[in-house]
Amino acid sequence: MPRFFVVLILPTLSFTQPVPLPDGNSCGETSPLKRHVSELNVEAGTVLAGIYSLGYENGICLGIEIGDKSILGAAPRLHERDLTASAALQKLLQDGDTYRVREEGAFILIQPASSQGRLHWLDQRIPRFKSDRMPMKYVAEFQLKGALAAVRNPRYTGSIGNVIGDDVTAKVGPFDERDKSVGQLLSLILNQSRGGMWVAFQRSDQKPDWAAIPYGKSEHDGILTVGAVARKMSSVFP
Repeated sequence: MPRFFVVLILPTLSFTQPVPLPDGNSCGETSPLKRHVSELNVEAGTVLAGIYSLGYENGICLGIEIGDKSILGAAPRLHERDLTASAALQKLLQDGDTYRVREEGAFILIQPASSQGRLHWLDQRIPRFKSDRMPMKYVAEFQLKGALAAVRNPRYTGSIGNVIGDDVTAKVGPFDERDKSVGQLLSLILNQSRGGMWVAFQRSDQKPDWAAIPYGKSEHDGILTVGAVARKMSSVFP
């Protein structure tokens, strides 16, 4: 007796991540230093890479001022359970006299403990920062650098840049912010994306520089970006 089979063809559904609102809060609520970290496992890599992984795996947004090369050195081997983000960072940083950790809104900021190591241009206020909805990396690493350059040098006329090789689908904005510091704007831009970590440093020619590393891609991609940033700083901290 012949058998009959009924084949149902169902439509394929595709889901996209919701677009954050202009006042999005990808980095969570305040008090990030109290965030619970269930596991902290570090086998190799730099302290900076370990901090990135801590942030990525626990949804903790970070801003880091690089004041010396200790944070670019080898991370300690760690296998810890059930601790706060504050305790995890203390174990990663090891020497509590070199860097200090504090909260600013939903971000944890890691800064040189000595005022001489601080990147004071991060506190520079931008009278007005305006941007259309654009790729996050373009806004954070091109437009914001141009805004700072214009404040520091009124004769600055701009430069040409692109976002080739970056994730142009992760967009943020529009922005129309007044009298916010460079550091505050970096945090605002990343918070409106998918969260992430920004790393600021002074180039060998004494010009300000920074990288915005989102959590939207894989952790491996983020670690590669962290490595590229570290290599870029090798001339600053030989």
